[in-house]
Amino acid sequence: MKDRAIRSGLTIAATPERVWAILTDFARYREWNPFIRAVEGTVEVGSRLRVTIQPPTFEERVHHPIVVAVVPSRELRWRRHSFVALLGYAEHEFRIEPAGQGCRFRQHELFSGLAMRFVGQEVWMALRSGFEEMNAALKQRAEG
Repeated sequence: MKDRAIRSGLTIAATPERVWAILTDFARYREWNPFIRAVEGTVEVGSRLRVTIQPPTFEERVHHPIVVAVVPSRELRWRRHSFVALLGYAEHEFRIEPAGQGCRFRQHELFSGLAMRFVGQEVWMALRSGFEEMNAALKQRAEG
């Protein structure tokens, strides 16, 4: 099995609390988020979410991860498994760290399992682009 990871981040001229408020306001994702188009569910450990993503050049996909970590204004993390757990799982993390007058926002997703060997390079590139587009949109919304 080979793990794959996608990481992306940027500095935002807004407080961690402001970024957290936007990040966890799932009802408004369609207004600003070009990558994670919708999230339904609650921000609490153990909650099952309904997450709709749309990487650039791909159709929308729906995942049903479980929230595994919540640290207000610092971290939100969820994990999803393939239909058969051995085939793979993905864990998505959003991290917010104070940085001067603003904060550093990071996204990280770790993919693991047998299915990873069958995922083409175009998928990884689209996911990375989706992360970067979301980060830029979050920055614009938080600083606006």
